[in-house]
Amino acid sequence: MTCVWKHFYIMLKATVKTLISIFIVATSAYASVSIVTQDGILPIEEIARNKPQPTSTDSANYSPEKQTVTPLSLLRKYGTIENALFNLDNLSQGEQEVLRDLAIQELVATHRKIETRKRKVNLEQITSDINYSNDLHETTNNPEQIKQRRIINANIEKAKSEDIYTPQLSIETKPIDPEGNDVISVNTKVNSPAAVSFFDQLGNPYPIVKFLPKTNTEFDIETINENILIIKANNDFKTVSGFIFLKGISQPIPLYLTSNPEFSLNTKLNIQVPKISPDAPQTIESALDNYTSVSNKDDSAMYRFLNGRNVPNSQRINIEGLPRNSQSWRYNKHVYIKTPQNMLYDMIDIKRIGDWKIYKAHPRSSYWFSINGRDTEVFVNE
Repeated sequence: MTCVWKHFYIMLKATVKTLISIFIVATSAYASVSIVTQDGILPIEEIARNKPQPTSTDSANYSPEKQTVTPLSLLRKYGTIENALFNLDNLSQGEQEVLRDLAIQELVATHRKIETRKRKVNLEQITSDINYSNDLHETTNNPEQIKQRRIINANIEKAKSEDIYTPQLSIETKPIDPEGNDVISVNTKVNSPAAVSFFDQLGNPYPIVKFLPKTNTEFDIETINENILIIKANNDFKTVSGFIFLKGISQPIPLYLTSNPEFSLNTKLNIQVPKISPDAPQTIESALDNYTSVSNKDDSAMYRFLNGRNVPNSQRINIEGLPRNSQSWRYNKHVYIKTPQNMLYDMIDIKRIGDWKIYKAHPRSSYWFSINGRDTEVFVNE
C-alpha cells in the first residue's frame, strides 16, 4: 500500500508541476492581451468562494484527508494558488488534491477569458476596419473634398515652380567709353538671360571681336549678329569678371557678371560707344550735322576726335564739371571738347553726330555749358 501511495505521489507531483508550467504560460498569454487588465485583479479568496464545491457523489473519490481540506482553508494557509504550488513538496495528500482542482479550475477560467477577449478584440478590429473603409470611401468620393485636394495639389505645384524672388526687369541704354573707366555690369538669374548690344553714335552695330572668359561653369555666353552678347546664368548668386574686345578699339572693356535674383535684372542693355563703327556704311562727313562755323577751314582733327580715333601729338586734358563720359584734348594751340552737353560761348567750330558734339575753342581756364537746363561753368585741369 505504501508503494502505491508513493507511486501516486510521484505522479501527482509531476502533474502539478506540469500544471504550474501551463498555468504560467496561460497567465503570460492572458497578460499579453492588454484588454484583460480592464477587469482589475480579484483577490484569490473571492475566487475561491466562487469555486463550485464538490457534490456528495464526488466526495467518494476524495481521500479522507481531502474531505477535511477545503479550498478556502488552503488559500487562507498559503495566500494564493501560486504560493501553494511553490510549496508543493510540503503539502499533504489532501491539500495536493484540492490544489490540483483549484489549478485546473483557474486554468479553464483563464482560457475562457482569453477566448472571450479574443472574440471581443477581433470584433472591435473588424468594426474599426469597416468604419475606416467607409470613411475612406466617403472621403475619396466626396466631390467637395476632391475639389479641395485638387486645389491643394495645384498650390503645391505652383509653389514648386514659381520664383521665390520677383525682381524688376531692366531695359536701358548706356554710353560707355572704351578708353575711359567704365565697367559693363550685367545682372541676371537662372532662366532669365540678358542681351547686351553694342552700337556706335550713328546707331550702327559695333562688332565684338572677342570676350573673356570664353567658357566658365557659372555663365553661358554666346555672340549673335557680331554685336550682341547673350548671357545665361547656370546658377544663382554667382559672379564672374571678364573683358569685351570691340573691333578697331585697342583697349578692352571690363565686364562684371552677377546672378543675383534679389536685384534688378538686365534683360536688355544697349551700349552706345562714342565712336563710329569701322563697319559703318556711311562716312563721318556725311553723318555730320551742319552747324554755323566761325572758321572757313575744315579741321580734320575734329572728325578724328568725334570718331574716337587717335590724333597724333594731341594731349588729353581734364575738364571738371562735365559728365564723366565727356573727353577733351589740347592740340595745335586749341582745345577740343567732346560731350553731349551744349557749349554756350567761345567756340570756334562745332561738329555733331547724333547726341555727341565736338567743340573747338581757344585755350581758357574755364568754359560755360548748359547742363540739365542750367548755365554751368566748368574748369580746365591739365
